[in-house]
Amino acid sequence: EEGNQFTFVLDDSETAIHVEVWNSNNFKDDSLGHASVDIHDLEPEEWCSFQRKLEDGDGQIDFQAYLKPTEFQRRRNEAQKRKSDEGGLGKKAADLAQQIKEAEYSLEWLEDIGGKTRLPMSVEEKDWEHACGGRNLVVPAWIVVTQTQVAALQRSQQQKRHPVALFPEEATQEGLAKMKVKITSAEGLSSSFCGNYPNAYCVCEIPLKPESTVKTPFVPANPNPVWRHSRTVKGYKPGDSVVFNVFSMDEEAVNQQAQGGGTRQKKRDELLGTAALAGDRFFPDGFDGLLNLTLTGRQVGAALRVTAFVIEAGQG
Repeated sequence: EEGNQFTFVLDDSETAIHVEVWNSNNFKDDSLGHASVDIHDLEPEEWCSFQRKLEDGDGQIDFQAYLKPTEFQRRRNEAQKRKSDEGGLGKKAADLAQQIKEAEYSLEWLEDIGGKTRLPMSVEEKDWEHACGGRNLVVPAWIVVTQTQVAALQRSQQQKRHPVALFPEEATQEGLAKMKVKITSAEGLSSSFCGNYPNAYCVCEIPLKPESTVKTPFVPANPNPVWRHSRTVKGYKPGDSVVFNVFSMDEEAVNQQAQGGGTRQKKRDELLGTAALAGDRFFPDGFDGLLNLTLTGRQVGAALRVTAFVIEAGQG
């Protein structure tokens, strides 16, 4: 150590220099952050200046480093540099090969310009044409085609029609994502008609999308019903919110079901509480927890446990 200059020996296995900044205190020094420099970034036997942002801290550190490599380190650095140069040359060679391929293709077209019926495409466009099977490419209307090509196109259109989405972005979103919900249980339910023993069931739906409705069976005479009801919510699109409504089935309907069915009279079930789950609470990371139930904007002292998540189509 000489002033702010330090001299130390690096082992051949070390690949970086680590610098740490400390704050001197009476009892215990505190680390203000650290930085590192790869040894391969140092020019041998030259002073090299560096400016690094401190990791695990604020600010930056400016310092210089001088490397006097051993014979092993010198050879290793040369090998690393040659390997890096080799990668760069390989990329240049690939670019040149592509340019030669394009030039040969253009020359072939020019040598037989009288026998061609279409303008030449680039190599990339030819690859796209092959991938699309010759379809879905925009071709200028004035390009001359042979009668055989026209007849083949007409036959393909008659044999199979391809649906076209007027709003492809929405069609893609609808096909890529679907929502699953699990209505697990509720706790602390009470009813104006049944007291602390409601005949509870839960209905989940996306507002203005009746096809999305998911309904649990009812659990008789229980303030803490357990449903464990899992379903896929139809019609879901990213950004949609869901609403959960908990009802108590009227006693007459419960008695009819206990006696083996019968026609249920259209009597309005009692709403015990409502909870909403905004779309950004379960997409994309999912939601698993309790939702407080409310009536006319006030909490009723009951909660609903649900799980909701979105998966890509084809994952089950």
